[in-house]
Amino acid sequence: CYSRQPELAAKLMKDVIAEPYRERLLPGFRQARQAVAEIGAVASGISGSGPTLFALCDKPDTAQRVADWLGKNYLQNQEGFVHICRLDTAGARVLEY
Repeated sequence: CYSRQPELAAKLMKDVIAEPYRERLLPGFRQARQAVAEIGAVASGISGSGPTLFALCDKPDTAQRVADWLGKNYLQNQEGFVHICRLDTAGARVLEY
């Protein structure tokens, strides 16, 4: 349930179990995490088992700066990409076709 609490969301995004092991397998992850935090992301982490990195931002301009940094500094091959997604604030619902 979306509750407009970015600080709480940031705390809940921290993976203390798997991420410490997975981050060793992702070149540049620690530096990327530090950089996106300095830019203004409220949270970041490894999506799934990697190598995808996500960053949670509370402002569109911050998200764009994070995306720009990741595009220039984190992508490691031609197949990688950066995409900014918007939060779905409507929550769970039934869709009928």
